[in-house]
Amino acid sequence: MTVPDGGFVAIHNESGAVIGVSDSLEAGTTENVEVPLFEGVEGTEFNQSELENDSALVAMPHYDRNESLGFAPLILQDRTQPPANAAAVRLVHAVPGAGPVDVTVGEGNNSTVLFDNATFRNGTQYTQVPGGEYTLDVRAATANNTGEVIESFEVDVSNGTSYTATAYGESAESISLQQEVDGQITDVRVAHLSPDAPAVDVYVDDEPFLTDVSSGTITDYGDTTPTEQRVTITEADNESAVLFNQTLALQPGEYTIAATGETTPGARTAFTPVVLQDNGTAPDENTSAVQLVHAAPGLSTVDVTIEQNNSTTVLYDNVSFANASQYLQVPAGEYDLQIRAATAGNDGEIITTTGVEVEGGETYTAFATGYVTPENTFELVVEEDD
Repeated sequence: MTVPDGGFVAIHNESGAVIGVSDSLEAGTTENVEVPLFEGVEGTEFNQSELENDSALVAMPHYDRNESLGFAPLILQDRTQPPANAAAVRLVHAVPGAGPVDVTVGEGNNSTVLFDNATFRNGTQYTQVPGGEYTLDVRAATANNTGEVIESFEVDVSNGTSYTATAYGESAESISLQQEVDGQITDVRVAHLSPDAPAVDVYVDDEPFLTDVSSGTITDYGDTTPTEQRVTITEADNESAVLFNQTLALQPGEYTIAATGETTPGARTAFTPVVLQDNGTAPDENTSAVQLVHAAPGLSTVDVTIEQNNSTTVLYDNVSFANASQYLQVPAGEYDLQIRAATAGNDGEIITTTGVEVEGGETYTAFATGYVTPENTFELVVEEDD
């Protein structure tokens, strides 16, 4: 890492936030720079001590050209409700070696100024533009916004969405631009719970989102934009074999699209994807939050109970096929869940008993899948919501 005038290295996560800062570096090249993560960032508190999954990190050198350029986090308030007919965009100038900049789109008489005189370590106000593709020209700031173009970047923004474009790099000669959605990420996973359906592909607005998802698979969450989008499910590698095609309005948050029912002609239950919002409140460190999804074809409405201290405790009451219960908070630990035929007194015949273990501070979804008859392939699959 080379910092000609001395400085330090800051580590940014995928959203641009600083999660680590090195000690001061002398002028010149320093090898094997160690940067502790999730500690020592002035003005920032972290609720984790290590990376929880694979993440793309950016190591950004900062120059100490004078005392005013020491490290200081920039705190910005994100807008989360932009107009429905426009995108809202702001610029963060994080290039210590660059002076003030203007940002324009278009050429000549058709040029429009988006950001005027943006200075280092500051964020602009949001500006509204119609959704679409743009070429952003980053220019040296001048009174009439016609300074030399330092760098140009292609961006694509959607109506109803707010963005932060962060310009970063070592100097004006090495500017990069990172575009992120502000506080409006929709995380979607697919639970393929149809026991007789083939593997499927999932498309969002005709673009591949997940491929070759086999029966019994519950995928990881994937990011998409929280707007109305058409979700299409087809047989894997066969786009013409459409199993589901519907426009969904997904708000920011976590969702599960659960593929339930059967595809065999004349089956007892029709193939029906169900959209579930995984909105369980994070419990304390000694408690777990769990919702139940009934996706077992042919199994009637169920109650779920446990035996504790020689008495029966009802966890879930009258959960019907292709529906989910409310989240229930329980002490962390191991449980033997009794799946019963639903009755008014929650004392119906026990169909099956299955053991589960849940940890404190976590939210879960328990998916009841498979057949009870004629062959017993029933199982309860418990997945963390994260």
